[in-house]
Amino acid sequence: MVHYDPDLDVAVLAVDTADLEPLELDETVDAEDPVAIVGYPQDGPFDVRTGRVRARHDLRSPDIYGTGTVVREVYSVRGLVRPGNSGGPDRHPPG
Repeated sequence: MVHYDPDLDVAVLAVDTADLEPLELDETVDAEDPVAIVGYPQDGPFDVRTGRVRARHDLRSPDIYGTGTVVREVYSVRGLVRPGNSGGPDRHPPG
């Protein structure tokens, strides 16, 4: 691991990419933009569905350690998001 940001809950990894082109990073997202909803929903096989962005929100939420708060960019999407999809709802809520 090269860098870890606990506020964003993002890690940057170093990998050998000698013969690969880097992906372009597009930071523009607007309402109605298309999205891919991907993962292994409900412990099933890999699944990809289409959806779209409804809105962007800045929300205050607990940090990943539960010791502080951070403000995160959160996107509401329109589409079928099931437990097991990346960023999907937790199948076992706390409590």
